[in-house]
Amino acid sequence: MNKNTAAPGEVIPVSEFMTTNVITANENQNIRHVCKLMCNKKVGSVVILKNMKDSKSSSTMKNGKVVGIVTERDYVHLIGFSDMVNIDVPISKIMSEPLITIRKFASVNDAISIMQTKNIRRLPVVDNTGKMIGIITDKDILKAIMTNQSLAMSLLADPTLLVDQQSLFGRYTSKSWFRDIYPT
Repeated sequence: MNKNTAAPGEVIPVSEFMTTNVITANENQNIRHVCKLMCNKKVGSVVILKNMKDSKSSSTMKNGKVVGIVTERDYVHLIGFSDMVNIDVPISKIMSEPLITIRKFASVNDAISIMQTKNIRRLPVVDNTGKMIGIITDKDILKAIMTNQSLAMSLLADPTLLVDQQSLFGRYTSKSWFRDIYPT
């Protein structure tokens, strides 16, 4: 199946548009380390793994179970809503969890629906065993829509999708972890 020539009504799996080089970190690494990692790798999110054997390797997905995600938005809210930021706290204290994922054979339409419903912009893609094999982001979905006319037409025809454009790009919802780390 070619991304640009899918037949009308054909399901386009997220695996065709996902990013496979996902930046990861160990749940025990501190906020400072993960923030530097995001800056050095020029990414807007880092997927957090449990028990990653080689914590020096930031782009491998071979070890560890996927347990959360940290985004630039998490850092902005952490700094904006706190009088005192402790960047040496383990990243697991601020990561978004439970992690919402999607299977590699799910459709791009399914990814859009999940992102819209959950108000998120990134979905780790997992295989049938639950192992992360990539991530699909709002940018990947935009690329899919731009390169596939039948997908664009099906989205326009579906009244349940893309009703609220802001939902596709995510909205912040308050997290109790701010109160846990920085009680008022």
